[in-house]
Amino acid sequence: MMKRIGLLLLLCVALMAWPVMAEEQAEGLMDGADPIVITRDEIFETARALVKSGEPARGFALFELLADRGDAQAQNNLGWLYEEGQGVEKSQEKANEYYRMAAEPGTGRGAVQPCPQL
Repeated sequence: MMKRIGLLLLLCVALMAWPVMAEEQAEGLMDGADPIVITRDEIFETARALVKSGEPARGFALFELLADRGDAQAQNNLGWLYEEGQGVEKSQEKANEYYRMAAEPGTGRGAVQPCPQL
């Protein structure tokens, strides 16, 4: 499990740095290697497990990765983490921002369910 969490965190860092990499640096990066496929659900469940196991800051980073891509469940959970001060400095203002994002038209999660799916 810890090896998988480490791999997920490494992948998240790589994904955040990817747009900064020059195209020529990216060419040949995976030559001969099978691509690593990690699903949204695997990232989400890893984030949940990290929060539940007492590592909310690490879980926050993974939820943030998903939330930045429009994932309403992750946005909702970030709201809860901010509201409770778990892994981040407590901030009702930021919690409300994430709850609002999660409740935007088409998702409705924050409006209906302002508690985490942790």
